[in-house]
Amino acid sequence: MKVKQTLRVLAIIIVGVALSLVMTVPRVFAEGENRITFQDEIGVEFTFAPTLSIALDSNEVSTEVVPGNYSYSETPVVITVSTNNVLGYTLSAKVGGTGQTAANNNLVSTNENIDTVFTSVASDAALTLANFSPDYWGYTVAATVNSSTTFSGLSYNSDKVINATTNMSGTAATGYTGTSATNFRIGAKASDTQTAGEYTNVITFTVVGNVAVANDPGE
Repeated sequence: MKVKQTLRVLAIIIVGVALSLVMTVPRVFAEGENRITFQDEIGVEFTFAPTLSIALDSNEVSTEVVPGNYSYSETPVVITVSTNNVLGYTLSAKVGGTGQTAANNNLVSTNENIDTVFTSVASDAALTLANFSPDYWGYTVAATVNSSTTFSGLSYNSDKVINATTNMSGTAATGYTGTSATNFRIGAKASDTQTAGEYTNVITFTVVGNVAVANDPGE
């Protein structure tokens, strides 16, 4: 069983230096005249926008399931996010590709003559694979997987947060930077009667830089 995935990256925006200068030319006085000194300031403005990037070490996550049993991805897809945003980032995912999988979160056979599917468990589920209903699939971002690891589902019409970092390391003097990795695996349980074949869909990951929330003046 194989799931293809796509990647969406926020644009990196760096705003350059805006420099405003105010200059005065002093009057030339004749000898003996009273002299007046003029003073003014030069305003300097420098803005550096946060940077944000996302990378996957593979464009495919897969597992093989024996009928009547369950299985999960031995090797995860590692999602690496890097940012210098002191407030961190939020990583989310949703499922749904094109064609047969355009508006659902099922894993559909690549053979159009096969109607059986693997249905996603609920988005708010927290189930071990042993507790899956037959012919269901889910995902986990656990660092390691064992018999007690729980899996959840993804939606096709909304992003689900799968990881969030709210405090990057560093100091005001050294700057705030961070790179963190998320291990993404899928798991599935097959019935004795599930048709053999390859079942697929597409997962899209989105990372967004966190922003400070302004306090309500009325509070």
